[in-house]
Amino acid sequence: MLRRPLRFALAGALLAPLAAGAGAATAQAPGVSVQLQPDVAGRASSLVVAADGRARPVAGRVPSSAVLSVQRGFRVDPRSRAARCSSRQAQDFACPEASRIGSGQAVVTARGLLVPGGAQQFTASIALFIAPPVPSADVAGVVVAVSEPSTGRRATATGRIVRRARGPYGYELRFDRFPAAQPPPPGVEIELERLDLRVGARRTVTVYRTIGSGTSRRRVRRRVVRSLIANPSACYGSWTARAALSFPDGSSLQSDLSTPCRRS
Repeated sequence: MLRRPLRFALAGALLAPLAAGAGAATAQAPGVSVQLQPDVAGRASSLVVAADGRARPVAGRVPSSAVLSVQRGFRVDPRSRAARCSSRQAQDFACPEASRIGSGQAVVTARGLLVPGGAQQFTASIALFIAPPVPSADVAGVVVAVSEPSTGRRATATGRIVRRARGPYGYELRFDRFPAAQPPPPGVEIELERLDLRVGARRTVTVYRTIGSGTSRRRVRRRVVRSLIANPSACYGSWTARAALSFPDGSSLQSDLSTPCRRS
């Protein structure tokens, strides 16, 4: 049986891999892969993140906030999902499946004298859902729900998708405040071993338009595909982003990110 202090430390620490995946994903960081699939200019795509134990830039710390800024030219369309996860549903871990925009898992290892056998591995499931924008000027909200079945620990965080009016970055995914996490007991370390995450959504809808004028006016129907992520129309070898993490002790970490792209 995992001791109670360590179980509660895990609840907050389960959110660290998500920030680690963003903060570690520099082009130089070993063990980290950030890809858009497909990586073709002008196409709808999904974001795929994979990280292993060689990439530990946060050194086991749980960030208090995180910001991911993406190059101008990307498009984000929350209409790619039919439902939204309300704040109440997020608190109850009951987001509707029709609001899901991503999923994955994180493997973490706890090591120390309080851990049975000296080390124990935990696999947490990750789910991301689109939420209503708060404040209303935002593009949308994002709910991240993480759960680890063997300990029964669960944690959620809610972020904001913000459109930037100027500068090199067009959108920001902001987590202004992660839930406070109780640190592990003295002598216990919790480390990220593996993170796999895929984010993307697509929905086909019927839209109506009125064309013509006067007596020739008529309504036409057509099918339109709404995609959560659409790549920029131009590609010059790679697309860029920036990740910034802040920690409760006042320190911060910033990384410039890049992922290859193709014109066709």
